[in-house]
This record gives sequence, C-alpha cells and structure tokens, in this order.
Amino acid sequence: FDYMPHGFVSEEDDWAATELKLRTARRDAATQVFGSSGPDGLIALAARAPVPGLVGDVAGELVLLSPNEEAALLQTCLGHADGARANLARGYAIGRHRSAEEWPEAVLSDQAMAWTPQQQAAFLLCLPPCAETWDRAESFGEETHRRYWEAARPYPLGTAGDCARAARALVSGGRTSAAIELLGLMSGKKAETEPPPELVREVLEAFARAPGPAPLSSMIAYYTRRLLDGLVSCDAEAESHAAALEWRLLPLLEDQGGPRYLHRELQRNPQFFGLLISLFWPAEDAPALERSADERLLAERAFRVLQGWRLLPGLSDSGEDASEVLAAWVLAAREVVASENRGGMGDNYIGRILACGPHGADGHFPHPAVRQIIEEADSREIEAGFCLAIFNSRGVFTKDPCAGGDQERDLAKRYREHADAVAAEWPRTAATLRVMEKRYLDWADREDAQGTLRH
Repeated sequence: FDYMPHGFVSEEDDWAATELKLRTARRDAATQVFGSSGPDGLIALAARAPVPGLVGDVAGELVLLSPNEEAALLQTCLGHADGARANLARGYAIGRHRSAEEWPEAVLSDQAMAWTPQQQAAFLLCLPPCAETWDRAESFGEETHRRYWEAARPYPLGTAGDCARAARALVSGGRTSAAIELLGLMSGKKAETEPPPELVREVLEAFARAPGPAPLSSMIAYYTRRLLDGLVSCDAEAESHAAALEWRLLPLLEDQGGPRYLHRELQRNPQFFGLLISLFWPAEDAPALERSADERLLAERAFRVLQGWRLLPGLSDSGEDASEVLAAWVLAAREVVASENRGGMGDNYIGRILACGPHGADGHFPHPAVRQIIEEADSREIEAGFCLAIFNSRGVFTKDPCAGGDQERDLAKRYREHADAVAAEWPRTAATLRVMEKRYLDWADREDAQGTLRH
C-alpha cells in the first residue's frame, strides 16, 4: 500500500498495466486481511502501510464492511489523532463514495449528528468541494464550519460563484495564501470559472494585510504575480492599485519579475521618486540617528525598488521619444528631492536612470534627450550616477584569464567613439563618456598585468 511499491514497477509494463497490477494486488491484500481479521485487521494494516489512505480507499470501494462495521470505523477513526487511523477513515470515505454516489448523504443523515465537529469536518473534507458540501458544513454549526475551512483545498470548482464563496471562506479563516492559490489555479481556465476582478482585488488586499506564515512557496509568488497582471490587463487604471499591492508584497515578488508596476509608477510620477529617495537616504543636514525596525524595512524596500528600476520616463527601447516628458520629469524630480534636502542622492539616481535610455537615431549613446539633460543640469552627481549605471550594466562576463584587457579596450573604444560623435553639440556629455573610456582603459591595463602573471 504505497504509491510505487518495490517490485511492481517494470520497464516492460506501461503505466496502465502497472496501475492495474497494483490495484489488483491491493484488492487481494485488503480482502484477505479483512477476511481473516475484520476491521481490526484493516486498522493494523493501515498502521504499517506507507500510505494508510490506500487501505481505506480499497476497502471502501469494495464495500468490505457491513453497515454496523462501517459506522464503527467512521466513529472511531474519523479525525483521529493517530494519522494512520485518520487517513484510513478518509480513504474509506473516498472509496465508498466512489462506489455509491448516494452513500455520503445517507451517512450524513443517519450518523453525522452524533459525531464531534472535528469528525464532521473530517468527513466533509472527503467530499467534492461544492456548494452542497459547504452548506452541510454550515448546517452543522460554527465549529464544524471553521474546522472544515481550516483544512479545505477547494479545487477544482465548477462556477465563478463557487470560487468566490470558497475564496472568501478561506480569507475569513485566515488562510489568505490558500485563497491566492485557489484564484491562481482558477484564473485563465474557462470563462465560467474565471474569478471576477473585484474578487481578485479583495483577496489580494487581504493577502497583503496578512500573507500568512513564512516562508511562502514560489507557487504563491507566481500566482500573486499572475493575479496582479490579470487585474491590470482588465483595467489599465488599476496600475496604481497594483503598484500599492506590489509595495506591500515586494519581498515575495522579487523573483517574479520584480515590482513592474512600482517601476511604471516611478516612470510617470516624480513625486513618488522623491518619496523613495527620502525613505532610504537621510537629509544632507540631518544628524545621524538610529532607525527603528519599521523605518529600516521601508528604507530597504525603497532601495530595492530604485535599484531595479530601468524604465526611463518618456523614452522607449525602440528609440521613439517624448523628450519633453523626460525633461519635465527630471525637472520635477530634482525639485522634489531638493526640497527634502536630498538633492545629491536624488541627482545620482536620476543619472542612473538616464543611463538606461536607448541610443539616438544617429546610432550614438546616449539618446539626444538624455544628452540635453546632462548639459542643462550641470550636475556632477547626475554624471557620477550615469557612469556608475553604465559600469554596472556590464553585469557578469567571462573571459580567458590570460587574455589581458582586450575586452576592456573594446569597451573603451565604444565610449570614445560616442564621445567624439556628440562632443561638438553636447560637450559635457562627451566629457562624461570619456570618463567611462578612461575607466575601461585603466581596467584593461590591470587585466594586462594580471594576464602576464597568469602565463
């Protein structure tokens, strides 16, 4: 009584043949044990079985027990503290229901009122998740209803109404991550079972308030991202709400594409940029103070959002631009951070995002709109942030350890050519690009020296 017992799986048999062989062996074993030892024999067999529920499933499907024996087994084993007994009863109920669809109704009418709430909930958990089962749980009283939803995994469901009822019951029971999982499983399948946007928003809000015990699985993160994207696809105006949810769920979503709606909010909202700068960077004239745990958490989140931001306001990767949008955004952002006495760090991050823009139509970097901002801003911090972002954009790279600095010289040449091309009209931009040229030439010299030592 295991899912893959040793000796039953053969390379010659296909899956169907193996499954038939297993079912026959299980039926023979359960029949033999019950014939010699009755229900006590099944209980003893379940205690030794790797998967006790399989013992019950076979016994129920074969209807081995008499009505009195069946009632006694359910009374003594449903919801039992011993896992083997509890799973034996659960398996029996599932198998018995499979053999006769009307069987659960008879049991619920004749026996269930004498059971404890724990036993009632345990039995209902063996039945299909549907309105009829949930109505039964409610009819047995608050305690049974609570215990049922503490353990229920209601999937699959037949209608959007069932989905809404189950999701709200899970949230009411404090199982917000299970509600997220349910909506994630139901979304994108069939129109008649698609969770409505208002339900998705309601559950995401509840999840953001109380996500449940950590660590949450990667699938919960995946479903959360999927639901957020689905909300925005239904209503473009929901982006700001999605961004607010991303902020609260940021640690969960970092491996699911990052905070894409927060980044879009940054792209269009310079006041939000100023807020994030002020959250993680102290004012330039402020005394050094110990931050509280909440303040450190906010600072960390603001830093992570800014570090991952690559969406330059007003410019697309294709090179199509609305240069006036970028200029207005930079002007407003600089005013905001200056008013908070954080102009230096604000300019540095503005420089970093300027480095994320596309090449211009002339084939040279940066885009003319960015060149113009560098000229007009006349800010060493913007230029420093610009160079830092370019330097970091190289990312991980590989090379022959003895190759010297050829790769770095190629990069230096690239920035020299860009500088030469823009120098006449944008001299400050050209000077910034020559800083990059010099950095890579210095790096090339170091690589040459290291390569010589490695030979």
